[in-house]
Amino acid sequence: MSDHAAKRLIRLRHRMFRRFLTATVLVVALAGVAGCGEEDDVKFGETEGVYLTVADVKYQVEISRVLNPADAEDRQYLYGIPAAQAQIPANSDWFAVFVRAHNDSKTESHRTASSFRIEDTTGSEFTPLSVPADANPHAWHETELGPEATFPEQNTTAGGSTTAGAVLLFKIPTDTFARRPLELHIEAPDGSGDAVVDLDV
Repeated sequence: MSDHAAKRLIRLRHRMFRRFLTATVLVVALAGVAGCGEEDDVKFGETEGVYLTVADVKYQVEISRVLNPADAEDRQYLYGIPAAQAQIPANSDWFAVFVRAHNDSKTESHRTASSFRIEDTTGSEFTPLSVPADANPHAWHETELGPEATFPEQNTTAGGSTTAGAVLLFKIPTDTFARRPLELHIEAPDGSGDAVVDLDV
């Protein structure tokens, strides 16, 4: 068995175990004996919308989708792409993942992630383009989150948009979407670990 296949098998077992735990917790709750306690940090999400914790920051994928450059709304997410990267190869698509981050700490600041990648079922990986924040107000960028702060903030262009998240822009071959699930990996800025979520493509 290849290393990649082994990793996929481990993730599958992890999903099955989490489903078993979820069912067990529901049974206990219905029986009225569920105890109070702090929620464990979640490192894997089977679907978008799950809150994942990486290096004391919580991340949530708001939505992911293929962008249509001919659409007025979608064009604004493509602003500021460096000229050398503005062209997209044939049989490829612009793919956007909109992410929000929150610092739960009441006293400490934490740095958000700057390293992301998408992996398909064959092990092929894709990294987002680097888009200057001053050229695209929707673009994700690494930032220092103060206590109980959220990025993007609600009163900003990205935070107040219909997606409510900052965009990660990918160039992805169209046939990649047949190799689902596509996993988004969010890596800690200090290299201490990561979290993974299956994108709803």
